[in-house]
Amino acid sequence: MILTLMPAYGRDYKSKKALVEDFEAGKDFAVVGYGGSGYTSRSELIAQGHREVKVRYKQGRQVTVLKLPKREPVAVVPTSSLPSEIVEACRKGAFLDSTALAVINRECKGKDLTTLGDSWSYTLRHKGSSEEIVQIWEDA
Repeated sequence: MILTLMPAYGRDYKSKKALVEDFEAGKDFAVVGYGGSGYTSRSELIAQGHREVKVRYKQGRQVTVLKLPKREPVAVVPTSSLPSEIVEACRKGAFLDSTALAVINRECKGKDLTTLGDSWSYTLRHKGSSEEIVQIWEDA
């Protein structure tokens, strides 16, 4: 069953882009419909195993379906804080060695990435209109 959500605490969105930015940022959304109640966030939905959710916006008149990953990244780093050669390598999908991981580790505010050894991967994503982020994932 796909959960249906609405913006919480009186928020509403005029655009899908604004909705997605707040959802990705971890803002709370109200669970509505079929036995649902309370508030939830993206990270809670992922932890509960949800793969997608429906979200209503524009005063409930529009609906969008948002896909959820199987897990959260262990670290997220803005590309603006990384050396240009690492950013370019990410844009090309190139292999990042342990030296690049050490540089990323210095800039991230999350888990100590050096404990991952060789079992990690990365994705480069756009966040907002111009900001790029590198997400570090622990391989299963």
